Amino acid sequence: MLKRCGTGFRHALLLFFLPIFLLCTEDVHAADVRQEAFRTAAEAFVRNHVLPTGDSIDKELLQGDFGENQLALADVDMDGKPELLVRFQSGPTFSMQEFVCGFDESRGEITIMYEGFPELEYFTNGCIKEKARRNRTAGGTFWPYTLICCDAKKGSCEEKGRVYGWSRKAYPTDPRDDEPFPQKIDVTGDGFVYFISDPSRDESEDPAPVDTPVYEAWVSGILGGADPLRITWVPATPEGIKALSLN
Repeated sequence: MLKRCGTGFRHALLLFFLPIFLLCTEDVHAADVRQEAFRTAAEAFVRNHVLPTGDSIDKELLQGDFGENQLALADVDMDGKPELLVRFQSGPTFSMQEFVCGFDESRGEITIMYEGFPELEYFTNGCIKEKARRNRTAGGTFWPYTLICCDAKKGSCEEKGRVYGWSRKAYPTDPRDDEPFPQKIDVTGDGFVYFISDPSRDESEDPAPVDTPVYEAWVSGILGGADPLRITWVPATPEGIKALSLN
């Protein structure tokens, strides 16, 4: 027969498991507070047309069906906790915005980790690709973009660099000053060069053109082997909020 555990043994078990229980309880509470904050922000966006920044969307920008805008929950910074994504895209191009909303547990409030132009592309290493709002470059079908990476510890995202291109096929000469395509730089002979800038660069000077392998190495240095993050977007409607399980 099994003997009953003594009082000392039960106390030892209690002392062992109590910190774990309290930690789990704190994690559950923090998750509930985060979810409630996200629900409040989502409802303010859907029902009152208020952005996560607290700013109301101007009435003249409320064109068409507001349900064309989108919401999502995703672990963008890869810390195991979800961020709220809010995408406003039903207004004119200049007004379109996409927000990555985190949550500051110490202050109990939502933070804006990043604000950019829809549709941001998220990756499994915590980085984001943001296409330019407009393309006024000589890159032809290559659309300029910025790479941003999020830091969970800082609770923010920072720019890592921007790139635009020049296609010899689309523009044999630079449309700005009629300079010829830099053939000497295009060692690979694919008829394309890239212009990469980082946040520390002097914006008054254009970056030097680089060949395709240099561009690919730059991208790899930031994204590595990260894959696009699969995100389930829902319409910005009361039904959409329910689908996010924020209620």
